[in-house]
Amino acid sequence: GCVVAAGRSTIDNKWRLREAWDDGSSWRYWVLGLACLAVGLRLWNLKTQPFWIDEFTELLISSQDLPSILSFEDGFPPLGFLATRGWLEWGSFENARYLAVAYGIVTVGLIGLAALRLGGRKAALFGLLLSGLSPFLIWYSQELRPYSLVMMLAAASLTFLLRASESGRRSDWMVYGIINGLGLWTHYFFALTIGAGMIWLWMRRRDIAGPRGALAAHVVTAVMALPLLALLPGDLGLQVEFQAEVATEDPSSFGIGPLGFAFFSFFSGFSLGPSLRELHEVSMVDALLDGWVWLAVFGVLRVALLWWTFARLRDRWVQLLALLVLAPVLMAGILSVVADVGFRPRYVSWCV
Repeated sequence: GCVVAAGRSTIDNKWRLREAWDDGSSWRYWVLGLACLAVGLRLWNLKTQPFWIDEFTELLISSQDLPSILSFEDGFPPLGFLATRGWLEWGSFENARYLAVAYGIVTVGLIGLAALRLGGRKAALFGLLLSGLSPFLIWYSQELRPYSLVMMLAAASLTFLLRASESGRRSDWMVYGIINGLGLWTHYFFALTIGAGMIWLWMRRRDIAGPRGALAAHVVTAVMALPLLALLPGDLGLQVEFQAEVATEDPSSFGIGPLGFAFFSFFSGFSLGPSLRELHEVSMVDALLDGWVWLAVFGVLRVALLWWTFARLRDRWVQLLALLVLAPVLMAGILSVVADVGFRPRYVSWCV
């Protein structure tokens, strides 16, 4: 059994990080190759795809002055728009998507780093491969919307949650709190991943190092979130109004169908099976018949993943990952019904 010494954690995987660089030259070449693959896939056909209306809206908001960006009611907090405005100070409108590409590349690197900390070199390579090839992650890495930034911050939050839980250093906990605050300034639904992290911290409270640092981190996040309370009513009102319009065509905003599609899209992206627009116009039975081939393929993967998860559910890391993936999607669905804001897979895109 493990005994928690003063100031130390039983969650200690730092040896995995050291192991990765000991006699690991071939491993480094694999990392470099997978990184190049991830970059290439995110740059592929980037300029041949026309901007669509939501991206034009992003550019329109981001090109305004600072007070206008902060007060603009678009359903989002302003950090994503402010970052795009910073890009536009020296970059062109035509190249603005490279900002999303940069977020996406950093996301892949952070996922690999988290996997390295959790499972060693093989896990890191597997994480880099899956995230580098993921059509879901590639999709948002080529779209000028805040979701790519949200996913990058979520990956950073996971990485520093693991790091701070191991080290107990106040500086690591402070970085974790700041990242979560930035996540809230990018998307209100980021509160769900913070909530999932808090649940896990409570579950593992006897194992983590520096519990006071964890408390201080959440205080930092709360202080950073306070100004958002002034923006929330306008943004939430816009989302409720939009959902009321959608509900006239699609009265069932959340249920088995949307929940299933959310997890299906984590594997497939939005290019396989019925499209998002088609799903608003067809019944769930017709959608299943239309996408049965892809459902069969990815269904096998999901069954295998669920089997693996249940077989190792006593493992604290499996508990953490299952919680961070499953709980926020369910909470987002419940919140969409309670607050009338609607449910969209992109709201929980970072769960992938």
